[in-house]
Amino acid sequence: MLNRIFRGKVSWPELNNSHWPFVRELWEQDGISQRELADRARMRPPTCLAALRGLEMSKMVRRVPDKSDRRRINVFLTQKGRDMYHRVVPELKQIHDLATRGVSNQDLETLMSVLRRMRNNLAEHSR
Repeated sequence: MLNRIFRGKVSWPELNNSHWPFVRELWEQDGISQRELADRARMRPPTCLAALRGLEMSKMVRRVPDKSDRRRINVFLTQKGRDMYHRVVPELKQIHDLATRGVSNQDLETLMSVLRRMRNNLAEHSR
């Protein structure tokens, strides 16, 4: 359902909801390594690589070998990627507002706290 709503509301054809965590993280800190990007987005490196290939093909990111360590690849948003971010954020806010209509801030805080706790439990178990 979220995927269908995302597709219906977000008017950037090259972007899908699997790309969004990576674009969001690059917006926070551009030029980080692929591995750091995967860690920040809480995705496995192969998932990150697949998403980056799609984003690179659509000219929203570029991957550049690190000057000090050629094994490391840094990822940067292109101008198109930055423009897309500015355009998509208001559309995502509309989706958020739709999903949380009638839900109190206290309930949302409780939900987020429980989800974080569950994620941490699973992360500890997977080590």
